This record gives sequence, C-alpha cells and structure tokens, in this order.
Amino acid sequence: MISVVFTGCLDDAEEVEETLPDEVKCLLIVGEYEILDLEITPAAGMSSGDENVVKGHIKFSDSEYDADTEKCNISYNIVDADSNLHVNSDNSAYEYMAEISGTSSNMVIIDTDGSIILGDDIEEYSGSLENSGNITLSGIAVLVPCDGCFDDAKKGELVVGIDGNAPGEGLGCIDYEDENGNGLYDSGEPCNDGNSPISYTVTVDSLEAVFNKMYQEDDGGYYYTEDKWVIHDISEIVEIDGMLMFGVTGKEQADGYDCGLETWYIFPGQSTFTPGQCLLFEKPTWHAEYVPSNDGALWAPNFHGSHTMYYTFRR
Repeated sequence: MISVVFTGCLDDAEEVEETLPDEVKCLLIVGEYEILDLEITPAAGMSSGDENVVKGHIKFSDSEYDADTEKCNISYNIVDADSNLHVNSDNSAYEYMAEISGTSSNMVIIDTDGSIILGDDIEEYSGSLENSGNITLSGIAVLVPCDGCFDDAKKGELVVGIDGNAPGEGLGCIDYEDENGNGLYDSGEPCNDGNSPISYTVTVDSLEAVFNKMYQEDDGGYYYTEDKWVIHDISEIVEIDGMLMFGVTGKEQADGYDCGLETWYIFPGQSTFTPGQCLLFEKPTWHAEYVPSNDGALWAPNFHGSHTMYYTFRR
C-alpha cells in the first residue's frame, strides 16, 4: 500500500495529491497540535496563543486508508482544556477515532467518537491544511503544530468512555479475562475466580499499609500487628463487586494512623474479614470549620446502598 504524509509546511500539496492513484489518496495528519479557539478571546488568568484561547492539545498517531469508504481512519489522543490527559482505566492514553477525506484545501473530518476534538456539539468539520502546517476547522478553531507541547500540557488524568457493563449483583469477578480491553469486568467475560486460588491485595489507600507503618517508640517500634487489630462500631455488611464489606469507626490520629474511617472485606472464597481501605485520610475542609475540636477520627459509618457511606462527626 502507498501512502503519503503531509506534516508541517507543504507547498503544492494538492498537486502532489493529484499524482496519486484514486485508491491511495489519503491525507494523513500526524504529530502534536495546539488547539486554538477562533471564536473567543482569552479571559483573565487563561492561557492563550497570540490572540486566541488554547482549547486543549491533540496528538494524531496511526492512520489507515479504508478502500471501502475512501477515507482515512485516524486515531488521536487528547489533553483537554483543563490539562487532563484522557485515559483508560489502566491509565494508558485513550485513543479517539476520526475519519478524514478530501484534499488539503478541502478536507472533511468526521469525529466518530462524537464532539471530542473541540469538545462541542460539532461532529463533522470542514478544514484546510495551510502551507504553514496549521489546520483550520470549520472557521472556529485552528490546530497549530508544536513540538513537545502535548506532554508539556499534561497536568492530570481523566478516565473517559470506559465505564464497562455492570456485571449484575453478586456477579463481580477478580480474576477475569478482559476480552474487550477496558480494564473492567463485564458481564459475559470468562471469570476464573472459582478455578484457582487467588491472592487479593488492596492497592488503593490500603488500610493494612497504614497498620504496617504505625510506630510507637515505647511499644517496641512497629507495633500494630495482626494480633492487635481491633474494630469498633461496625456498620451493616454489604455486598459489592462479589465481596462482603463493612465500615468501622476510625482510631486515634496518632503513631502514623490518619484514617477517618476504615473498611474491611471478605474476599470470594475466604471466611474472615481482612483490612480494606483507609478512608478520609484527607479530611473535608468543613470539618475544621464546624467542629475544629475533632481530631479527625469519624464514628459509626453505615451505607446507603453499596457505594455510598455516611458517618457520624462528633465534637
């Protein structure tokens, strides 16, 4: 297959295109671009180009010609106006897709993921690739090529478009085959929980990790070992993602312990509760405003459904 790539400055792009056979005419766009909005001017505190507000950054990567549609399928990544890289649940960059057809002076871009490039209601853009390398989209934005700007713009991450299909009550799975690659267990995917012994480890805000760092000089150093684990004010027990869980009151905020509340789990195939997550180690600002005497330990949690917890806050 023959393809041609137009990037940066290009003279006589249309003349080059006309020399190609019809079946391989494919305007490919690659590299990093700054997205400038042509319709609004920068407000105080906003980053901007010479005269226009930066609406994000885009990086085009793989392109493939589709002979059936006579269009190019383009994949791209986005850093949005809030400086968040759009990612999958495993923190890999999420790939959006678009179709491009036409010539450098009269191109059509169809945003097949829906209103992503500019984050508005437009899904089809008319555009032109200028000799400068700029790409003007429907007269409302311009993509300006840049070197290294995409990575420089990333300040955070935003998980998008991959919530998965809820497996149903009691149908969660830990050891599963992720057939659609979305990083989540979906209904119908093979689940291996019953086939082999599984080791369960809490990796996000681990309560056991907090226990393991607790230190008291006059009690032999790292003292809060499994034989000393204590729970207090247990909530109702709820089922979540195939596990059983309850919440308990937090402990004194000392010796390396900073959890407002705790959760404890029984994992599938196990018969005893083990430490789950340390919750609210960063206390809400309203705590200090309304009850400044509270040291950060919160009391008597319970659940409203399996994903919402409420608790008591005392003086």
